[in-house]
Amino acid sequence: MLISLVSLLALMASALATKTNGTFRAPIATPVFQVQLLTYLPVNVSIPGVGGIAAVPNLGGTITGLWDGEIVGNITGATETLLASETGEYTHYENRLIFTDAAEDRIFLTLDGTITYANNALHGFGYATFQTTIPGLEWTNYAMFVVEWMADFFTGTGEAEIFHITTDGRIDGQPIDALLPPKWR
Repeated sequence: MLISLVSLLALMASALATKTNGTFRAPIATPVFQVQLLTYLPVNVSIPGVGGIAAVPNLGGTITGLWDGEIVGNITGATETLLASETGEYTHYENRLIFTDAAEDRIFLTLDGTITYANNALHGFGYATFQTTIPGLEWTNYAMFVVEWMADFFTGTGEAEIFHITTDGRIDGQPIDALLPPKWR
């Protein structure tokens, strides 16, 4: 226990010593969507020098949060490119999802990121982009989003949370000119 505490304190001291005096405060991440995804077993293809590519079908699921809808199932689903690293396996992950609601409004969502595999489970981080014409949600077409997801193997389910990223301003308190109202000459 004492060794763990000493290791933790050394890690914290190292992190504080390497901290830079950057320009910005840490961005604000606000959760806006929760995704529950149903999938099936991947179809794998081995590629020399790369590892492999897997296609994972999207079978359905839900999105909740700023807007509630269902995932339109498709057989193309996600693609994963398996890469090897010194610490294990990770994957470049891309997925395109279409959401619809009872009014037949639609949101097109693209997820792109990296997955780590261990213990019959996966975890990933990436970014999300939206395309929609739903009134009141058009802002999602040009806003910045990050996504975190996880799944356990052999369950056929996964979950993701999508966060809207906004600035918390500059450390020195000065304004960010590009975010101020336009100046008229």
